[in-house]
Amino acid sequence: MRGLLTTYAKMQKANQRELTGFSNQQIKGLSMADKDFALTRELLNEVFFYDGERLFWKMPTRGHSVGQVAGSTYSGYCCIKYKNKLYKAHRLIYLMVHGELPEFIDHIDGNPLNNRIDNLRPATKAENGFNRKINSNNTSGHKGVGWDKQAKKWKARCWENKKMHTIGFFDTIEQAADAIKSARIKLHGDYARHQ
Repeated sequence: MRGLLTTYAKMQKANQRELTGFSNQQIKGLSMADKDFALTRELLNEVFFYDGERLFWKMPTRGHSVGQVAGSTYSGYCCIKYKNKLYKAHRLIYLMVHGELPEFIDHIDGNPLNNRIDNLRPATKAENGFNRKINSNNTSGHKGVGWDKQAKKWKARCWENKKMHTIGFFDTIEQAADAIKSARIKLHGDYARHQ
């Protein structure tokens, strides 16, 4: 048992040294790799087949057979283990199709499991955040709208350039929702998401 634990500890250290991604998430001793990895468009096209929605293995690997769907869901994303590293499937797909890998890739519809190429677009960190869904703790039912106890009015706010902008205070929730939608379209453009 002691030898097995020592081997496992060495494996974890080796994976940590090889980590090149944005995330230090550990999944059963594997490192999540997202950036500056040695995978190329050519290599990915040798290893995987993309059917427009999912990746399939083209070659047998340990635990996978030819034609098997590649990856499983972790933290809402499809992740694929390849050569002892985990990769988010949408990043591999984008690289396979476009031959480049932007720092951030946005799922246009907000569904991290929808990896159709027409649902993936390059984004900045801020743009990716703009397209985020409404927070689960939102009580108004409208993104960016909340009740201000002091003013006793509905307050509309949104982020832009790392600053929270207050759009205004309104008598009705509908007025606040309309105002924030207009502001979001102006400030966030194509990345504006209202719900």
